[in-house]
Amino acid sequence: MLLLWLGACALRTTAPTIDLGATLAEVDAQWDARAAPGGLDAVMERLLAALAASPDHPALLARLARGEWTRAQLGEGAVHFEIAQDYGYRCLLGWPGFASRLDGGGYRVDAAAAAELPAESAGCLTWTVASGLGQVEHRGPGAALELESLRALHGRLTQLGSGEAPGFTAWEAAKLELLSGGADSQLVRSRLAEAIAQAPGVLLFRVELAEAMPDAQNVAVEGFGPPASDAWALENAAWSARLTAP
Repeated sequence: MLLLWLGACALRTTAPTIDLGATLAEVDAQWDARAAPGGLDAVMERLLAALAASPDHPALLARLARGEWTRAQLGEGAVHFEIAQDYGYRCLLGWPGFASRLDGGGYRVDAAAAAELPAESAGCLTWTVASGLGQVEHRGPGAALELESLRALHGRLTQLGSGEAPGFTAWEAAKLELLSGGADSQLVRSRLAEAIAQAPGVLLFRVELAEAMPDAQNVAVEGFGPPASDAWALENAAWSARLTAP
């Protein structure tokens, strides 16, 4: 997977230049309207067009990873977790200090490699870890080595903070604990409570708490009401369905 992205990163093609600042502003406005019919597809198409002109830009790659993670959350197939993680790693590999420390045979990440990632990588880290956790959850026990790499990346994200995605660092900590086996229930509960407090409009964090801690189900979802302007309306509809699934 990563070898393909490394090869892609080495290629340089002639592409029209763009006003990246204006493009990102346009993309972010489209993202906020993604719940409209066809909205998510439209913003992803816009991102891919921008990426053709600026193939290594971390802000574009991070947004593409976020979009593919969202597609997976909407039930469009677990393959979107893999696509999202590919975009995320392609973004992270843009920092030479990180890329140079990876194991050339397997591209496993350790704490020393993760420490090379700068503050600007926080967005890429957030969605690389989130999509990697989705892959691990679907692949099961065979993904133990992948989990260790994600743990190292998450450790760096924790150091950097993730102001642009409130709640996700705490949620990822809970998922790492749940997927590692023998979960510390108090840690899971506290991290999910932290995620909910940081982003009360993201239903996912409440659903995860209800699924992981059946005794906390009522507390997790009781009284949930998204704000009048629900930034997560598209995803919240899918996560709500998980609560009522047989």
